[in-house]
Amino acid sequence: MALDRPATWGAALHIATVNGITIRWADTAVSAADRSKPVVLMMHGWPESWFSWRHQLKALNAAGYRAVAPDMRGYGGTDAPSHFGNYSVYTLAADMIALLAHLGVRKAALVGHDHGAMTGWQLSLLHPEIFVCYYAMSVPYHGRGKRPPLATLRSLFGDERKRETDPSYFYMLHHNLPEASDDYARVTREKLTLLDSEGDDDGEAAAPRCQ
Repeated sequence: MALDRPATWGAALHIATVNGITIRWADTAVSAADRSKPVVLMMHGWPESWFSWRHQLKALNAAGYRAVAPDMRGYGGTDAPSHFGNYSVYTLAADMIALLAHLGVRKAALVGHDHGAMTGWQLSLLHPEIFVCYYAMSVPYHGRGKRPPLATLRSLFGDERKRETDPSYFYMLHHNLPEASDDYARVTREKLTLLDSEGDDDGEAAAPRCQ
């Protein structure tokens, strides 16, 4: 059994141009009957793709649902525009609405994890006429904070821009550094292994230092 093959998980990969970019998604619908089933749209987090939902794709299909799991903008087989302005919550939400419109879907259940969960809260609020329910995984609803999210994170982990202060590593902060993409590209496996570390002998999470 090839674990990286969509068919192993009861799905097929598709590509289409929607909302001005090429989006790839996994879809369990292989027949007209499948396409008429209730839809569950699943949005992954960082650093993931449709593959993160492989077990859910198979389980939802078996339970009588049509599961749709896109590679979010900037990930996997979906286009990755270079300018950060192309990744606002409104643009990410528009990607999902455009994908559902392309599929002819008017109502769906929504599931989000990590970054996908943050997008999901906004998406369900922006389009309650489309999403009949929302399941957020790992990110509860916070609403608008009293100060910018980066300021809150820097108060917890330190300022990633000031290396001399020896800040703790946190991926959301590290992503704001101009050298972040080159850093990950240079030692991808090592960085992601450190991010996924369960901790050191003292039980504290490992804090990788990106050079």
